[in-house]
Order: sequence, then C-alpha cells, then structure tokens
Amino acid sequence: KSFWQQFLGYGDMQISARIHLLEHLSPEQWRVIPESTLRELCANFMDFPSSVIPHIPPGIFSVLSNSEIRNCPLSFIAALGAEQVAQLDPEALSSLGYSHITVMSPRVLRVLTPAQVTALTQVQPWWLGIGQDHHRFQGAISALTGEQLNAIPPESLTRSLLRQLAPERLGDLQPERIAGIPPREIARLDLRTWNAILHLAAGEEGNLVFRLDPTGERYRNVVSLLTPIQINAMGVEAPLFRMGQFFLDCNPEAFRAIPGEVFAYRSASFFSHRISDERISALRPAQVRFMRTAAFAALGTRLQLLDPEVFRAVRFDQLSVLNEGQIRRLTSAQLRKIPLETLRHLQLEEAAKFYRSLSEEQRRTLTE
Repeated sequence: KSFWQQFLGYGDMQISARIHLLEHLSPEQWRVIPESTLRELCANFMDFPSSVIPHIPPGIFSVLSNSEIRNCPLSFIAALGAEQVAQLDPEALSSLGYSHITVMSPRVLRVLTPAQVTALTQVQPWWLGIGQDHHRFQGAISALTGEQLNAIPPESLTRSLLRQLAPERLGDLQPERIAGIPPREIARLDLRTWNAILHLAAGEEGNLVFRLDPTGERYRNVVSLLTPIQINAMGVEAPLFRMGQFFLDCNPEAFRAIPGEVFAYRSASFFSHRISDERISALRPAQVRFMRTAAFAALGTRLQLLDPEVFRAVRFDQLSVLNEGQIRRLTSAQLRKIPLETLRHLQLEEAAKFYRSLSEEQRRTLTE
C-alpha cells in the first residue's frame, strides 16, 4: 500500500501518528500532496488540529462538495484562512448554517467574493447582521468593502442593516442598490440614515426615488410610504420637489410636510387640473402663503375646501385676483380668519370689488 493509503486509514498507522505527521509538514510538503488525497483528508479527517488547517492549499477548497462543507466541524471552519474561504463555491458557502458562519473571523468575512456575498445573502440574509446577537462581531455588514456591499441584493438591505453602516459608507452603495431598497424599509429608515442618503443625492437626480421612473409602480410605492420626518429632512432644494408627480403620489401626511417655499414653483395648471380635493383640503397656511397668485386663483371654487386657518396666511394679492364666484363660495369660517391688515392692503378698487362680490351674509360675517 502507498504511504497515503496508509495515512488515510487503510493501513495500521495510528491516528496520533497521523496527526503528528500533519503538524510537522512544511507548506512545500503540503503543496505536493495529490489533490485526491487532500480532498479525502478534508472530507474524512477534519478533526485534526486547527494549527494544521492554514497549511492546506486554498485550491482544494474549490472542489469540496456542499455536503462536505456542511459536514465540517466548527473547529475546522473557524481555522480557515481568508484565501481558503475565498475558494469555496458560493453555493457551498451559502449552505453553511448559523453556527458555521458565526465562527468565521471578521477578517475572513471581509474577503468574501461578491459572488459569495450574493449567494450567502440570498439564502441566509441574517449573516449581515451578525453582531446584534453575537458578541464577536460589530455587524458583519459594517466590515464589508464597497464591492461586497454592492453584491448584497437590494431586497436584503433592511433598515436595521443600513443603520449599522456609517453615513459615509452609504456612499459606497451604487444608486441602483439604494433605489432597489424595499419601499417599506425606506419608510422605516431613521433620520440619520435618511439624511445620509439624501446627502448622496444632493445636486443631482441620482439616488433613491430620484432615479426611479415617475410613472413606474416602484416609484409610487416608495413615495407613498415616505414619512413627514423624511420629507422635512430633504430641504427645499431636494430634486424630488421639482417633480409635480410627487405632490400627487405622496401620502396626505407627507404632503402637509412639504416646505411651503416649494409651492412657489407649481404652476396654475397644476392646481386647476391635477391636484385632488383631498390635497387641497390638506394644504397648510405656510404652503398657501407661497403659492403664486395665478396658482391660488386656479383653485377655482375649490377654495372653499381650504382649512379656515389657511386664510390667516393668505396674501392680499391672492385675494385681489379672485372672481365673484370664488368669493361667494368662501365660508364664514374662512372669512373670519382673514386678518384685517390683509384686507387693508388691497387697493381701493380691489377692496371695492371684493366687498361687492360678498353676499349679505358674508358681509355680516366680516363686520361682526
């Protein structure tokens, strides 16, 4: 029998003698062991000391089957080096269980190939969050390189994982990865993460919803779930506010959170034909105050849908362009909220027109 047949157990060599031999082989000697023998060593003799494992040539790990990898003792997996793990077939790696993944060192996880990251995340997405319940890690995702981050399927980028990334690390994510984050996860992002993502999109229609097709279902799903806190974080220069479709697709709470200054850029036709009654009734005083006079007049008789409190902020020039039909539709509650100072700023001719347009009941309301 050959030496390696003896070694692998076909002869009388004692286990202790085999272990002793393996411990004293040099890297050069490991490299000349036949591949078939190495594979059988790894598959059938994986309980040898961890000090031996780093000497096994990385190439052998590329030919181990899924079942052979799954059957590895934890001590064997824990002793694998970065180059050895990098040789594992992505599918084989993804077949490992929780215990196997958690015994790998952070240094090893940082050198996973993009294909391995993708495969592992698709099958075992929990591995990215190791650290929340395992003291040896501070969150595997925080240790990944930019290339590895972009190998994570977007649907796996949950709020809890994104929170583990430092704001500057979000810049490593490609726009399409950010745009692919599930809408419900986007809506649940904390303010720090949301601000960081918005910062990436500053000055360009690039990230998140900004690159999504405004007519697409995914865009509507994302926009409909945005929260008032997220809207407030955008700032008046946010590219999203340049898109009229956004005003129609966001939820009522988010609509009310849109900065008033943004309404100065919406056209009269937008308010006359596109905006719904629900949106008109949701307008805040600060939003109406910034509307152009033509846009305010374009609301037509739907002005009566405005919250009476809005009329505290209505400008005199907005009142001056209303026609008789619109003025007659104003409610008593709305008229009572118009500040006397605002009416005094009307030109004599404008004030006369406004007064003539009022019904008797409306005049009594103003003089009460």
